[in-house]
Amino acid sequence: MPGPIDPTCQPTLIAKHLEKVHASGLRYNIYGAVMVMDLDGFKPINDVHGHEAGDALLVEVARRLKSIIRKEDIVGRLGGDEFIVILGNLGRQPDEAQVRSQLAAERLLNITDKPYLFEGKTLKVSANLSVCFLDLKSSTSIDTLISSTNAAMYQAKKSGKGRAVFFQN
Repeated sequence: MPGPIDPTCQPTLIAKHLEKVHASGLRYNIYGAVMVMDLDGFKPINDVHGHEAGDALLVEVARRLKSIIRKEDIVGRLGGDEFIVILGNLGRQPDEAQVRSQLAAERLLNITDKPYLFEGKTLKVSANLSVCFLDLKSSTSIDTLISSTNAAMYQAKKSGKGRAVFFQN
């Protein structure tokens, strides 16, 4: 099980984008979400096929994730085999935001689940995804958002591979 995400280690650009999406959501009453993806089956790829294969797989995962999100959203690697996806402008109604983020989560999990080719070898990973909506009632700190996303990731890992779990307050 991966350890909790340390918000002090987040790349500055990701933290700034998250703050911007949250501030915009507060100002215009529009939902956003932060998603954290953790790959399953990554360590055996490094162990069996080497770090070059693992690095190539991480680059391809990032490319795939970026290929299916909107231009205004962001994908970043938190470290190891963890990625973050920040979605803004998911709508003004909670149910609308839920549906849009659920569709995005499904697309992210499906594209990650497809096989990867590396030097003639087929590599396979799956992923779990945790989702936390940006609170429109208060200026929640990034630490709190990440803590909530970690709680959802713990539940996602407990529920099996290829799952998206939404954090519930």
